Amino acid sequence: MKTIRNVFWVIALALLGWGSVNAQLWQGVGGGTNGPVTCLSHDEANGLLYVAGSFDYAGDSLVCQIAAWDGINWSKLGAGTGDTSCTTAGCQSIESVVLREGELFVGGRYGMMAGNRYWPYLNSWNGSNWTNYGPINGPVTLELLNNQLFAFGMFDSIYGQFCGRILKWNDSTWTSFGGNLPFSQAEHFYCAEYYSNRYYFGGNFEASNQMNEIVAWGSNGWEDVAGGIKGDSWVRKLKTFKNLLFVGGYFFQQDGNSADYLMTWDDVQWANPFPNVNFLGQIEDLEVIDDRLFIVGTHLIFDGSNWNGPYKLAHFDGLNFCSFGGPDLFLDNVTCLESFNSEFYISSDRIIGGDSVNYIAKWIGGDSTDICISQPVRIQDPAWTQNPSISLYPSPTKSAFTLTLPANTSTCTLKIHDITGREVAPARTYRAGDPPVDVTHLSAGLYFVEVRVKDRVEVVKLVKEN
Repeated sequence: MKTIRNVFWVIALALLGWGSVNAQLWQGVGGGTNGPVTCLSHDEANGLLYVAGSFDYAGDSLVCQIAAWDGINWSKLGAGTGDTSCTTAGCQSIESVVLREGELFVGGRYGMMAGNRYWPYLNSWNGSNWTNYGPINGPVTLELLNNQLFAFGMFDSIYGQFCGRILKWNDSTWTSFGGNLPFSQAEHFYCAEYYSNRYYFGGNFEASNQMNEIVAWGSNGWEDVAGGIKGDSWVRKLKTFKNLLFVGGYFFQQDGNSADYLMTWDDVQWANPFPNVNFLGQIEDLEVIDDRLFIVGTHLIFDGSNWNGPYKLAHFDGLNFCSFGGPDLFLDNVTCLESFNSEFYISSDRIIGGDSVNYIAKWIGGDSTDICISQPVRIQDPAWTQNPSISLYPSPTKSAFTLTLPANTSTCTLKIHDITGREVAPARTYRAGDPPVDVTHLSAGLYFVEVRVKDRVEVVKLVKEN
């Protein structure tokens, strides 16, 4: 049983209410659906937005849990994930839809009947026919990572054989990935991401070796992530952005984590990416669109004087955090966000409200935002780290460091930022042969030294110890 947190803000939200549809910002999508929408995925090649969840109608079309929207009309994919009369068995919801090399893979907590055959949890659509994979003995979530398709969730068997809780698609069949995980309790994997040459998996699980709620697979096999997430928690969303891994879920600072509901991991330590944003509930979605990180999650934002909101939607470009959609956003529970035809679509697992706006809506507010604040994090061009010409030593250090400059370079300008991007040491000139740079005034932690040599800028990690 989870403990209720942020009681003050819960009461405040109840008093504020959510208001009604703002017709200037949002628009219905072909009459919507008659049940919850839990995932969206766009097919750029065919000009389609795939909409899936637990419903049997999209507009006036009988579609059976999944439908395609072309910007004007709804259509079904064959017989959907059921037969022509939309007969389902044990149906709950499609939870993930992934397009890979022209084939649409569908996973979730659903079962479907095709003729006399029961097809649960994992299927694919090739444009003409549905294919079932299995039998598989539990719900499935899908992710495309490093151009590889993975399936994970609550199952541990496929084709009648033990497979662990993670599968990898090899273009013809599913094979076990990672072997038998060393977990004492593996309840559910919710999400995955590829970051810094390792595969990360998040969910609700425990292990005696500190693999709690998040784990990484690399050249050394399974590894913990700095002890994992603390407290009675789980990880729900993972997304790589600006060389950081953003981790969203149900966790709290008071349990020893860096922040409530959303943190970043940089291969060294956990951090709070947005000190001036107060998230009030778990992150429902993280998507990178047009070089911005879109965040779906209820939050308040501090402008230097007051807390504003609550908002449900935000985007972040590495410097500015912007909330949009209105502080009285009508959506009761946004499940995901997707871009299609240069427009943003959001879905809900509850009726959105207002005439034809049912479970899915389209943003027509353009680039308008409600409020933006400067909230920088480290932004580093990958080329700088792959071909570095500047280094510093020692790191870790307790007192000072020395820079090594490129050949034929005698002078540079440097300044130091903390993990949030805040400048903690102003710009200064550094010359080859200068005394070491004093950092005794800095608290223990991870910092980034920004070094500018003529028109080239490099960012070098610095670990400060007590």
